[in-house]
Amino acid sequence: MALTAGSRLGVYEIVSPLGAGGMGEVYRARDERLGRDVAIKVLPAHVSGDAELRQRFEREARTLATLSHPHICAVFDVGQQGETDFLVMELLEGETLADRIGKGALPLDQALRYGVEIADALDKAHRKGVIHRDLKPANIMLTKGGAKLLDFGLAKHAAPAAAGVGGSMLPTTPRGLTMQGTILGTFQYMAPEQLEGAEADPRTDIFAFGAVLYEMLTGRKAFDGKSQASLISAIMSSEPPPVSSLQPVVPSALDQIVRTCLAKDPDERWQTAADIERQLRFLRDGRTHASSGVGAPAAVAPRRFPVQALMAGIVGLIIGGILAGAGLWFLTRPEPVATQRVSVMVPADHPLALAWAPGLSLAISPDGTRIAYVAQNPLGPPGDARRQLYVRSLDDLEAMAMAGTEGAVQPFFSPDGQWVGFFTATTLKKVSLAGGSPLTLAEELNGGSWSFGAWRDDGTIVFGGSSTNGLQQVPSDGGVPKQVTTLDAMTGERDHLQPIAVGSAIVFSVGATGRDPRIEALLDTGERRVVVENARGPVYLTSGHLMFLRDDVLLVAPFDADRLALTGPAVPILDEIRRGRSLRAGAEVVVSAGGAMAYVRDTGAAARAPGIVSRTGTFSALGAGSDRFAQPRVSQDGRYIAYEVARPGVGTEVHIFDVVRGATTKLTQQGSDFAPAWRPNTRQLAVWSTRSNARGLYLRDPAGGEELLATPKTVNLVMRNMSWSPDGRVLAYTAQEGSQHDIWMLTMGDKPVATPWLNTAASEYGPKFSPDGRWVAYVLADSDIGGGNVYVRPYPAGDAQAVSVGGGQSPVWAPDGREILFTGTADGAPHVMVVAVVPESNALRLTEPRPLLPMRVPGADGTFEQYVSANNVGAEYDVFPDGRFVMVKGPDPQGTREIVLVQNFFEEVKRLAPAP
Repeated sequence: MALTAGSRLGVYEIVSPLGAGGMGEVYRARDERLGRDVAIKVLPAHVSGDAELRQRFEREARTLATLSHPHICAVFDVGQQGETDFLVMELLEGETLADRIGKGALPLDQALRYGVEIADALDKAHRKGVIHRDLKPANIMLTKGGAKLLDFGLAKHAAPAAAGVGGSMLPTTPRGLTMQGTILGTFQYMAPEQLEGAEADPRTDIFAFGAVLYEMLTGRKAFDGKSQASLISAIMSSEPPPVSSLQPVVPSALDQIVRTCLAKDPDERWQTAADIERQLRFLRDGRTHASSGVGAPAAVAPRRFPVQALMAGIVGLIIGGILAGAGLWFLTRPEPVATQRVSVMVPADHPLALAWAPGLSLAISPDGTRIAYVAQNPLGPPGDARRQLYVRSLDDLEAMAMAGTEGAVQPFFSPDGQWVGFFTATTLKKVSLAGGSPLTLAEELNGGSWSFGAWRDDGTIVFGGSSTNGLQQVPSDGGVPKQVTTLDAMTGERDHLQPIAVGSAIVFSVGATGRDPRIEALLDTGERRVVVENARGPVYLTSGHLMFLRDDVLLVAPFDADRLALTGPAVPILDEIRRGRSLRAGAEVVVSAGGAMAYVRDTGAAARAPGIVSRTGTFSALGAGSDRFAQPRVSQDGRYIAYEVARPGVGTEVHIFDVVRGATTKLTQQGSDFAPAWRPNTRQLAVWSTRSNARGLYLRDPAGGEELLATPKTVNLVMRNMSWSPDGRVLAYTAQEGSQHDIWMLTMGDKPVATPWLNTAASEYGPKFSPDGRWVAYVLADSDIGGGNVYVRPYPAGDAQAVSVGGGQSPVWAPDGREILFTGTADGAPHVMVVAVVPESNALRLTEPRPLLPMRVPGADGTFEQYVSANNVGAEYDVFPDGRFVMVKGPDPQGTREIVLVQNFFEEVKRLAPAP
């Protein structure tokens, strides 16, 4: 029975029908909790009793829930009301590709764009073990954001078929065929092996993709027939006319791509969707936009005197000779060197370590024959030891792990290509490619936030450091670092990062509070000179160009290395390169002196999506925040979430998301704010602000107004995880001085007073008041386990009790005070752990920790995650009053495995940004 407007399925109110198909009816509905419109797919009543169809519906829900990709329709929820099963999905505005093709063939640029997006989405699905099996134009929606892949109701996880299981299931047979089929899928897009009932694999989807691409380019189906039998015969034995015969503007390379997709034998097709995506992307990015015109008919020339005619003839002969010579040169000139791309996939069990700010974990040798990168073992021991440096010669099929480089970050090559320099948390080292143990060049580096080393021809290494230092320099044979630049406190400079050598000068990024980053040059005279405003992450190209980031867009511009100045406009280049999340981060791209480039490809799998997670792990996207959504904090009533947003060139802002209305407001009006903490029974938040000349702890009201609670003289540097006592009279926070962390308490009154609460020789951080205010949970650093353990202590005084065993971070109390949650490890994998709490007279009776939710820990150790966990500067999750979590769903591990190598990159740069 069709649902009517105003009827309800759980919390969803039906608004209007959107369509129907063999697998269900689709409705527009309103999610009253989050104040947003969604699409609801309902299993029809006449098939709800069919066990096989019901399994397919449930499989669609599970399949969609595992796929997070910008070009795959997102699933929010799945539920059952009475006998009605339903799936809640992202509501997409636009038209289906089938409707668009009904208007005619797509322009080549559009077809290439959508082809790249669809292939990328298929690649993500296949890497997760999911085969669509019903790819067709009707299952692709065209939105403002691009193509979206719909309806995985016929998808299945790639696995060997069970004995006795055939391929016959309910079809989605198109209108116009005279008999109903019995094979899963839509006939006009089905591969020959699918029609024969054989087991489907990713190459089955590749055949369907070829048919869809053909239809986009030509406006007609690749295979057609008046009956089911004639259609099957066409698919099994005939070839469609070449695309170029129907669309002459289509390049021959695209013809080959389509033909390979539509090969009858699966072994002769493209073997992965990633192969197709790269081919299409190469065509899209490499297309020239040359135009040619036909001249207008010549006007009748006036009569000339004979002398004038003779002179005109001589001039004509000269011009003709010049044109003939130019034509001969054009015909015999050497072909321009082609830019070539090849992908290098690192092993799945040791993906790239990419989360270390500023985010450069890749290096290329000066001659372009080797790459070095930092990989990780996500399930290895906690701490830095899970990272290691690898070097791969482009002549070899495997990378070599460099012994003794555990904990490595930020690799860089020596000028002769025989050494690789790298950092650990507190040291600068180098290792020889010929073998041997790493050599330490500098120790006790302050801050541990290193930003690439520039190994100069004069035998010195310049590197950027923490926010307390500028650039530093050390001999490549080792020694005491020497200060090279000094931060200008008067202008709010906070860091000098990402140095590169350009002749005798050093070019580097300058970050400053309250203003855009810029790129400067340090001359050998000691003078500093601005090179580019509103830019960061410089990469010098010996072709005479400079690459840099501006507002997260990678640009390239002609550059005079002698004058250290741009000589032409900056143009975008290679939007698929991964950028670091931090404001201090650059792009994951390196270029050799000879023009070979290596970069980490961003497929969108690294995107972060904030959402609500149940205690059983069900994820519902919030539609709030961005890739830089961090440090979420839930208000006491669960209505609002305050969180940090890092914005390049602006700073870190605190935003507030209304869970009911789905609306976001910005709390920060100037400078940068961090560590939001809701004050109980109010709408006020405490924040740590770094605005110029007014740094400190503030109490801020979203409706307007603020109060300065304390200045840096009394609070030092405030870390994340501030916490209020339940009565709102005491604010607990972490203060840092050097590498020491202590917990302080700020008592409110006519004049707030800050006093130390835990300031032992060890480091304590991350305090959290219990709901009754009698206890404070926190982390005590423990070097023996490479991190810390969670403890709980009575407030205001008393003996501590251990909560975690074998490591724990980011404690959070359950709203009823009966549980302490923290992030830790169970069975070798990261989890949200839970400990039950039973209050007694002067102590707590605590149960053994048990795993509650699986997670993968992010942060400085650079891992990927299912949900973003925490590091030692703050929890990336919080708890709602009903016990659910706000978390950030992180990137898929497959998204951090691909390095792309580009040979002859300078040819592409010169074409895009020619020198004046």
